[in-house]
Amino acid sequence: FDQCIGQIIVIDSFSIFKKRPNDEESFDNKAKYVKLEHSEDRLLHFGLQYLLTGVLSAYYHKSRNNHLRPGFTSFPTHDKREMELGDIDVIGLR
Repeated sequence: FDQCIGQIIVIDSFSIFKKRPNDEESFDNKAKYVKLEHSEDRLLHFGLQYLLTGVLSAYYHKSRNNHLRPGFTSFPTHDKREMELGDIDVIGLR
């Protein structure tokens, strides 16, 4: 799972990202990908926001250091622009 691509971002159009599993017990050995459209003028900041979130998530990941990750972004959930793209079978989380 961790070796699969995490994000593809086209700053002024859309983002594709790998959904993180809620917990290790419910992980079903699939990397699930979602596409979010952010091409409307009022949503153009999403591309940059997703990029920064990805960088900060990697920096604050528990395997890299023991700093607590601050709450730095908020995205709408179950947005009508969200599209499930599919799954990739994986062996495990790590």
